[in-house]
Amino acid sequence: MSTLAAAAYLGAEGFKFSGAFRRSLPNGRCGMHQHPCFEIVYHDGGAGTVELDGAGTMRFAPGSVVIHPPRIAHDQESTGTGDDICVLLTGPEKLDVPPELQRLVYVPSVSRPWILADINRLLVADRQDRSRPELSSHDHRAAALFLELMDLQGDDVGSANLASWQQTADLAEARLQLDYASIHTVREVAQASSVSDGYLRHIFKKRFGIGIKRRLNQIRILRACDLLSGSTLAIKVIAHLCGFDNDRHFSTCFHTEMACSPGDYRRLGGDCQRKS
Repeated sequence: MSTLAAAAYLGAEGFKFSGAFRRSLPNGRCGMHQHPCFEIVYHDGGAGTVELDGAGTMRFAPGSVVIHPPRIAHDQESTGTGDDICVLLTGPEKLDVPPELQRLVYVPSVSRPWILADINRLLVADRQDRSRPELSSHDHRAAALFLELMDLQGDDVGSANLASWQQTADLAEARLQLDYASIHTVREVAQASSVSDGYLRHIFKKRFGIGIKRRLNQIRILRACDLLSGSTLAIKVIAHLCGFDNDRHFSTCFHTEMACSPGDYRRLGGDCQRKS
């Protein structure tokens, strides 16, 4: 955010977690609607466009986040099935929402693993029958999530007409999200986009700030985290399901991203100390 008003708003106290929910995405439109608060939408699969009333449209890809401003109607048209995870966040009551935040904010890729973990934690949080410390924890977690996503946004946030190289990078990200277990080389992804692998590496790093091979490993590790915490499958089986050649390579990549071994992650219930 470039103005003092926006900086003051984002740095103010008083952000409140208002709830979270998951919804399936059938093909087609969901219809114009609005919320009295910010709506953070993580697209867990599925692709399509979002339209902000009177302010144009924006494409979204699997694994991306769109933040909708308060009290402005929006519509979504999906072209592939998947789920939306929606987190609602109320801004400081005594401050007006600055103009920079009265538009769609697009984060093409959640490249920090803990962000997705926080989205899922808020999904299971409930404001009912909770103690004051628990409610305060939800508020701080939701506010931190909001600020992290703002930090991740690019210079082209809100653009309804992305440049072709950006679209190519977004499609590559979508391919990684969908086919992470079967992709063997960057060249496969590049050929599907009709570009060279060198060019794809360049535009992907420019678009997302991370190399495409590292991003593929991050996506695989996030899926592995789900399986480690939500199943009793052997680590060797999880490595295979997530696209790793062997469990040794899996363990090395896992430690790089999560600062612990897969076994420790499972034993500690996901409470590993991540590397910065």
